[in-house]
Amino acid sequence: MTDAAPKPWEKQPGESDQAWEAFCIYRDMDADKGKRAINDVAEQLGKSRSLVARWCNEKGWVERCRAFDTMTDRQRLESLAHERMKAATRHAQIGQLAQSRGATYIRDHSPDTMGEATRLVDVGVRTEREALGMAQQIDVTSGGEQIGLASNAAILAAMTALDEQDRKDAESGRAATTDTAE
Repeated sequence: MTDAAPKPWEKQPGESDQAWEAFCIYRDMDADKGKRAINDVAEQLGKSRSLVARWCNEKGWVERCRAFDTMTDRQRLESLAHERMKAATRHAQIGQLAQSRGATYIRDHSPDTMGEATRLVDVGVRTEREALGMAQQIDVTSGGEQIGLASNAAILAAMTALDEQDRKDAESGRAATTDTAE
C-alpha cells in the first residue's frame, strides 16, 4: 500500500528538516501583502541567502505557496458562505418576528397608534427580504405610481387597521340601531 503524495504545502519527500523549516517560515509570511521574501527567511534562520534561494528553487516554494494560498482562500470562502447562510437565516427569522409582532399590535390596538407597528412590519419585511436575497423594491403600481416595499407594508398595516375600525364601527352601529329601535 502506497501513501498518498503529500500536499504541496506539506513536507516533501527528500526535503531536509532545515529546508522544511525554512519553507514553513516562507509559507507563513503575510502573502496578502506580498511579504514572502527569501532574504527574511535567511536572516531569521541565520542561513545564507544563496542556500535559502537554492532550497526555494529546488523545492518549488513559489508554486507550493500558490497552492497553499488557493487552498486557504477556498476554505475562507467556504467558511464565509456558511456564515452568510447562518446570518441570512437569523435575519429572516428576526424579520418574521418583527412582522408578527407588528401585525399583532395592529390587530389589537386602535388605528391612531399604528405608526410604530407599521414601522416594525416594514423593518421586518425589509430584513427578511434582504436576508433571503430578494429585491427590496416590489413593482406594484397604483394610479400610475410605483409603490415601494415600505409603502406596501404601510398600506397593509393601514388596511388592517381600517378593517378593524370598520368592524368596530359596524358593531357599534348595530348597537346604536338596537338601542333606538327599543
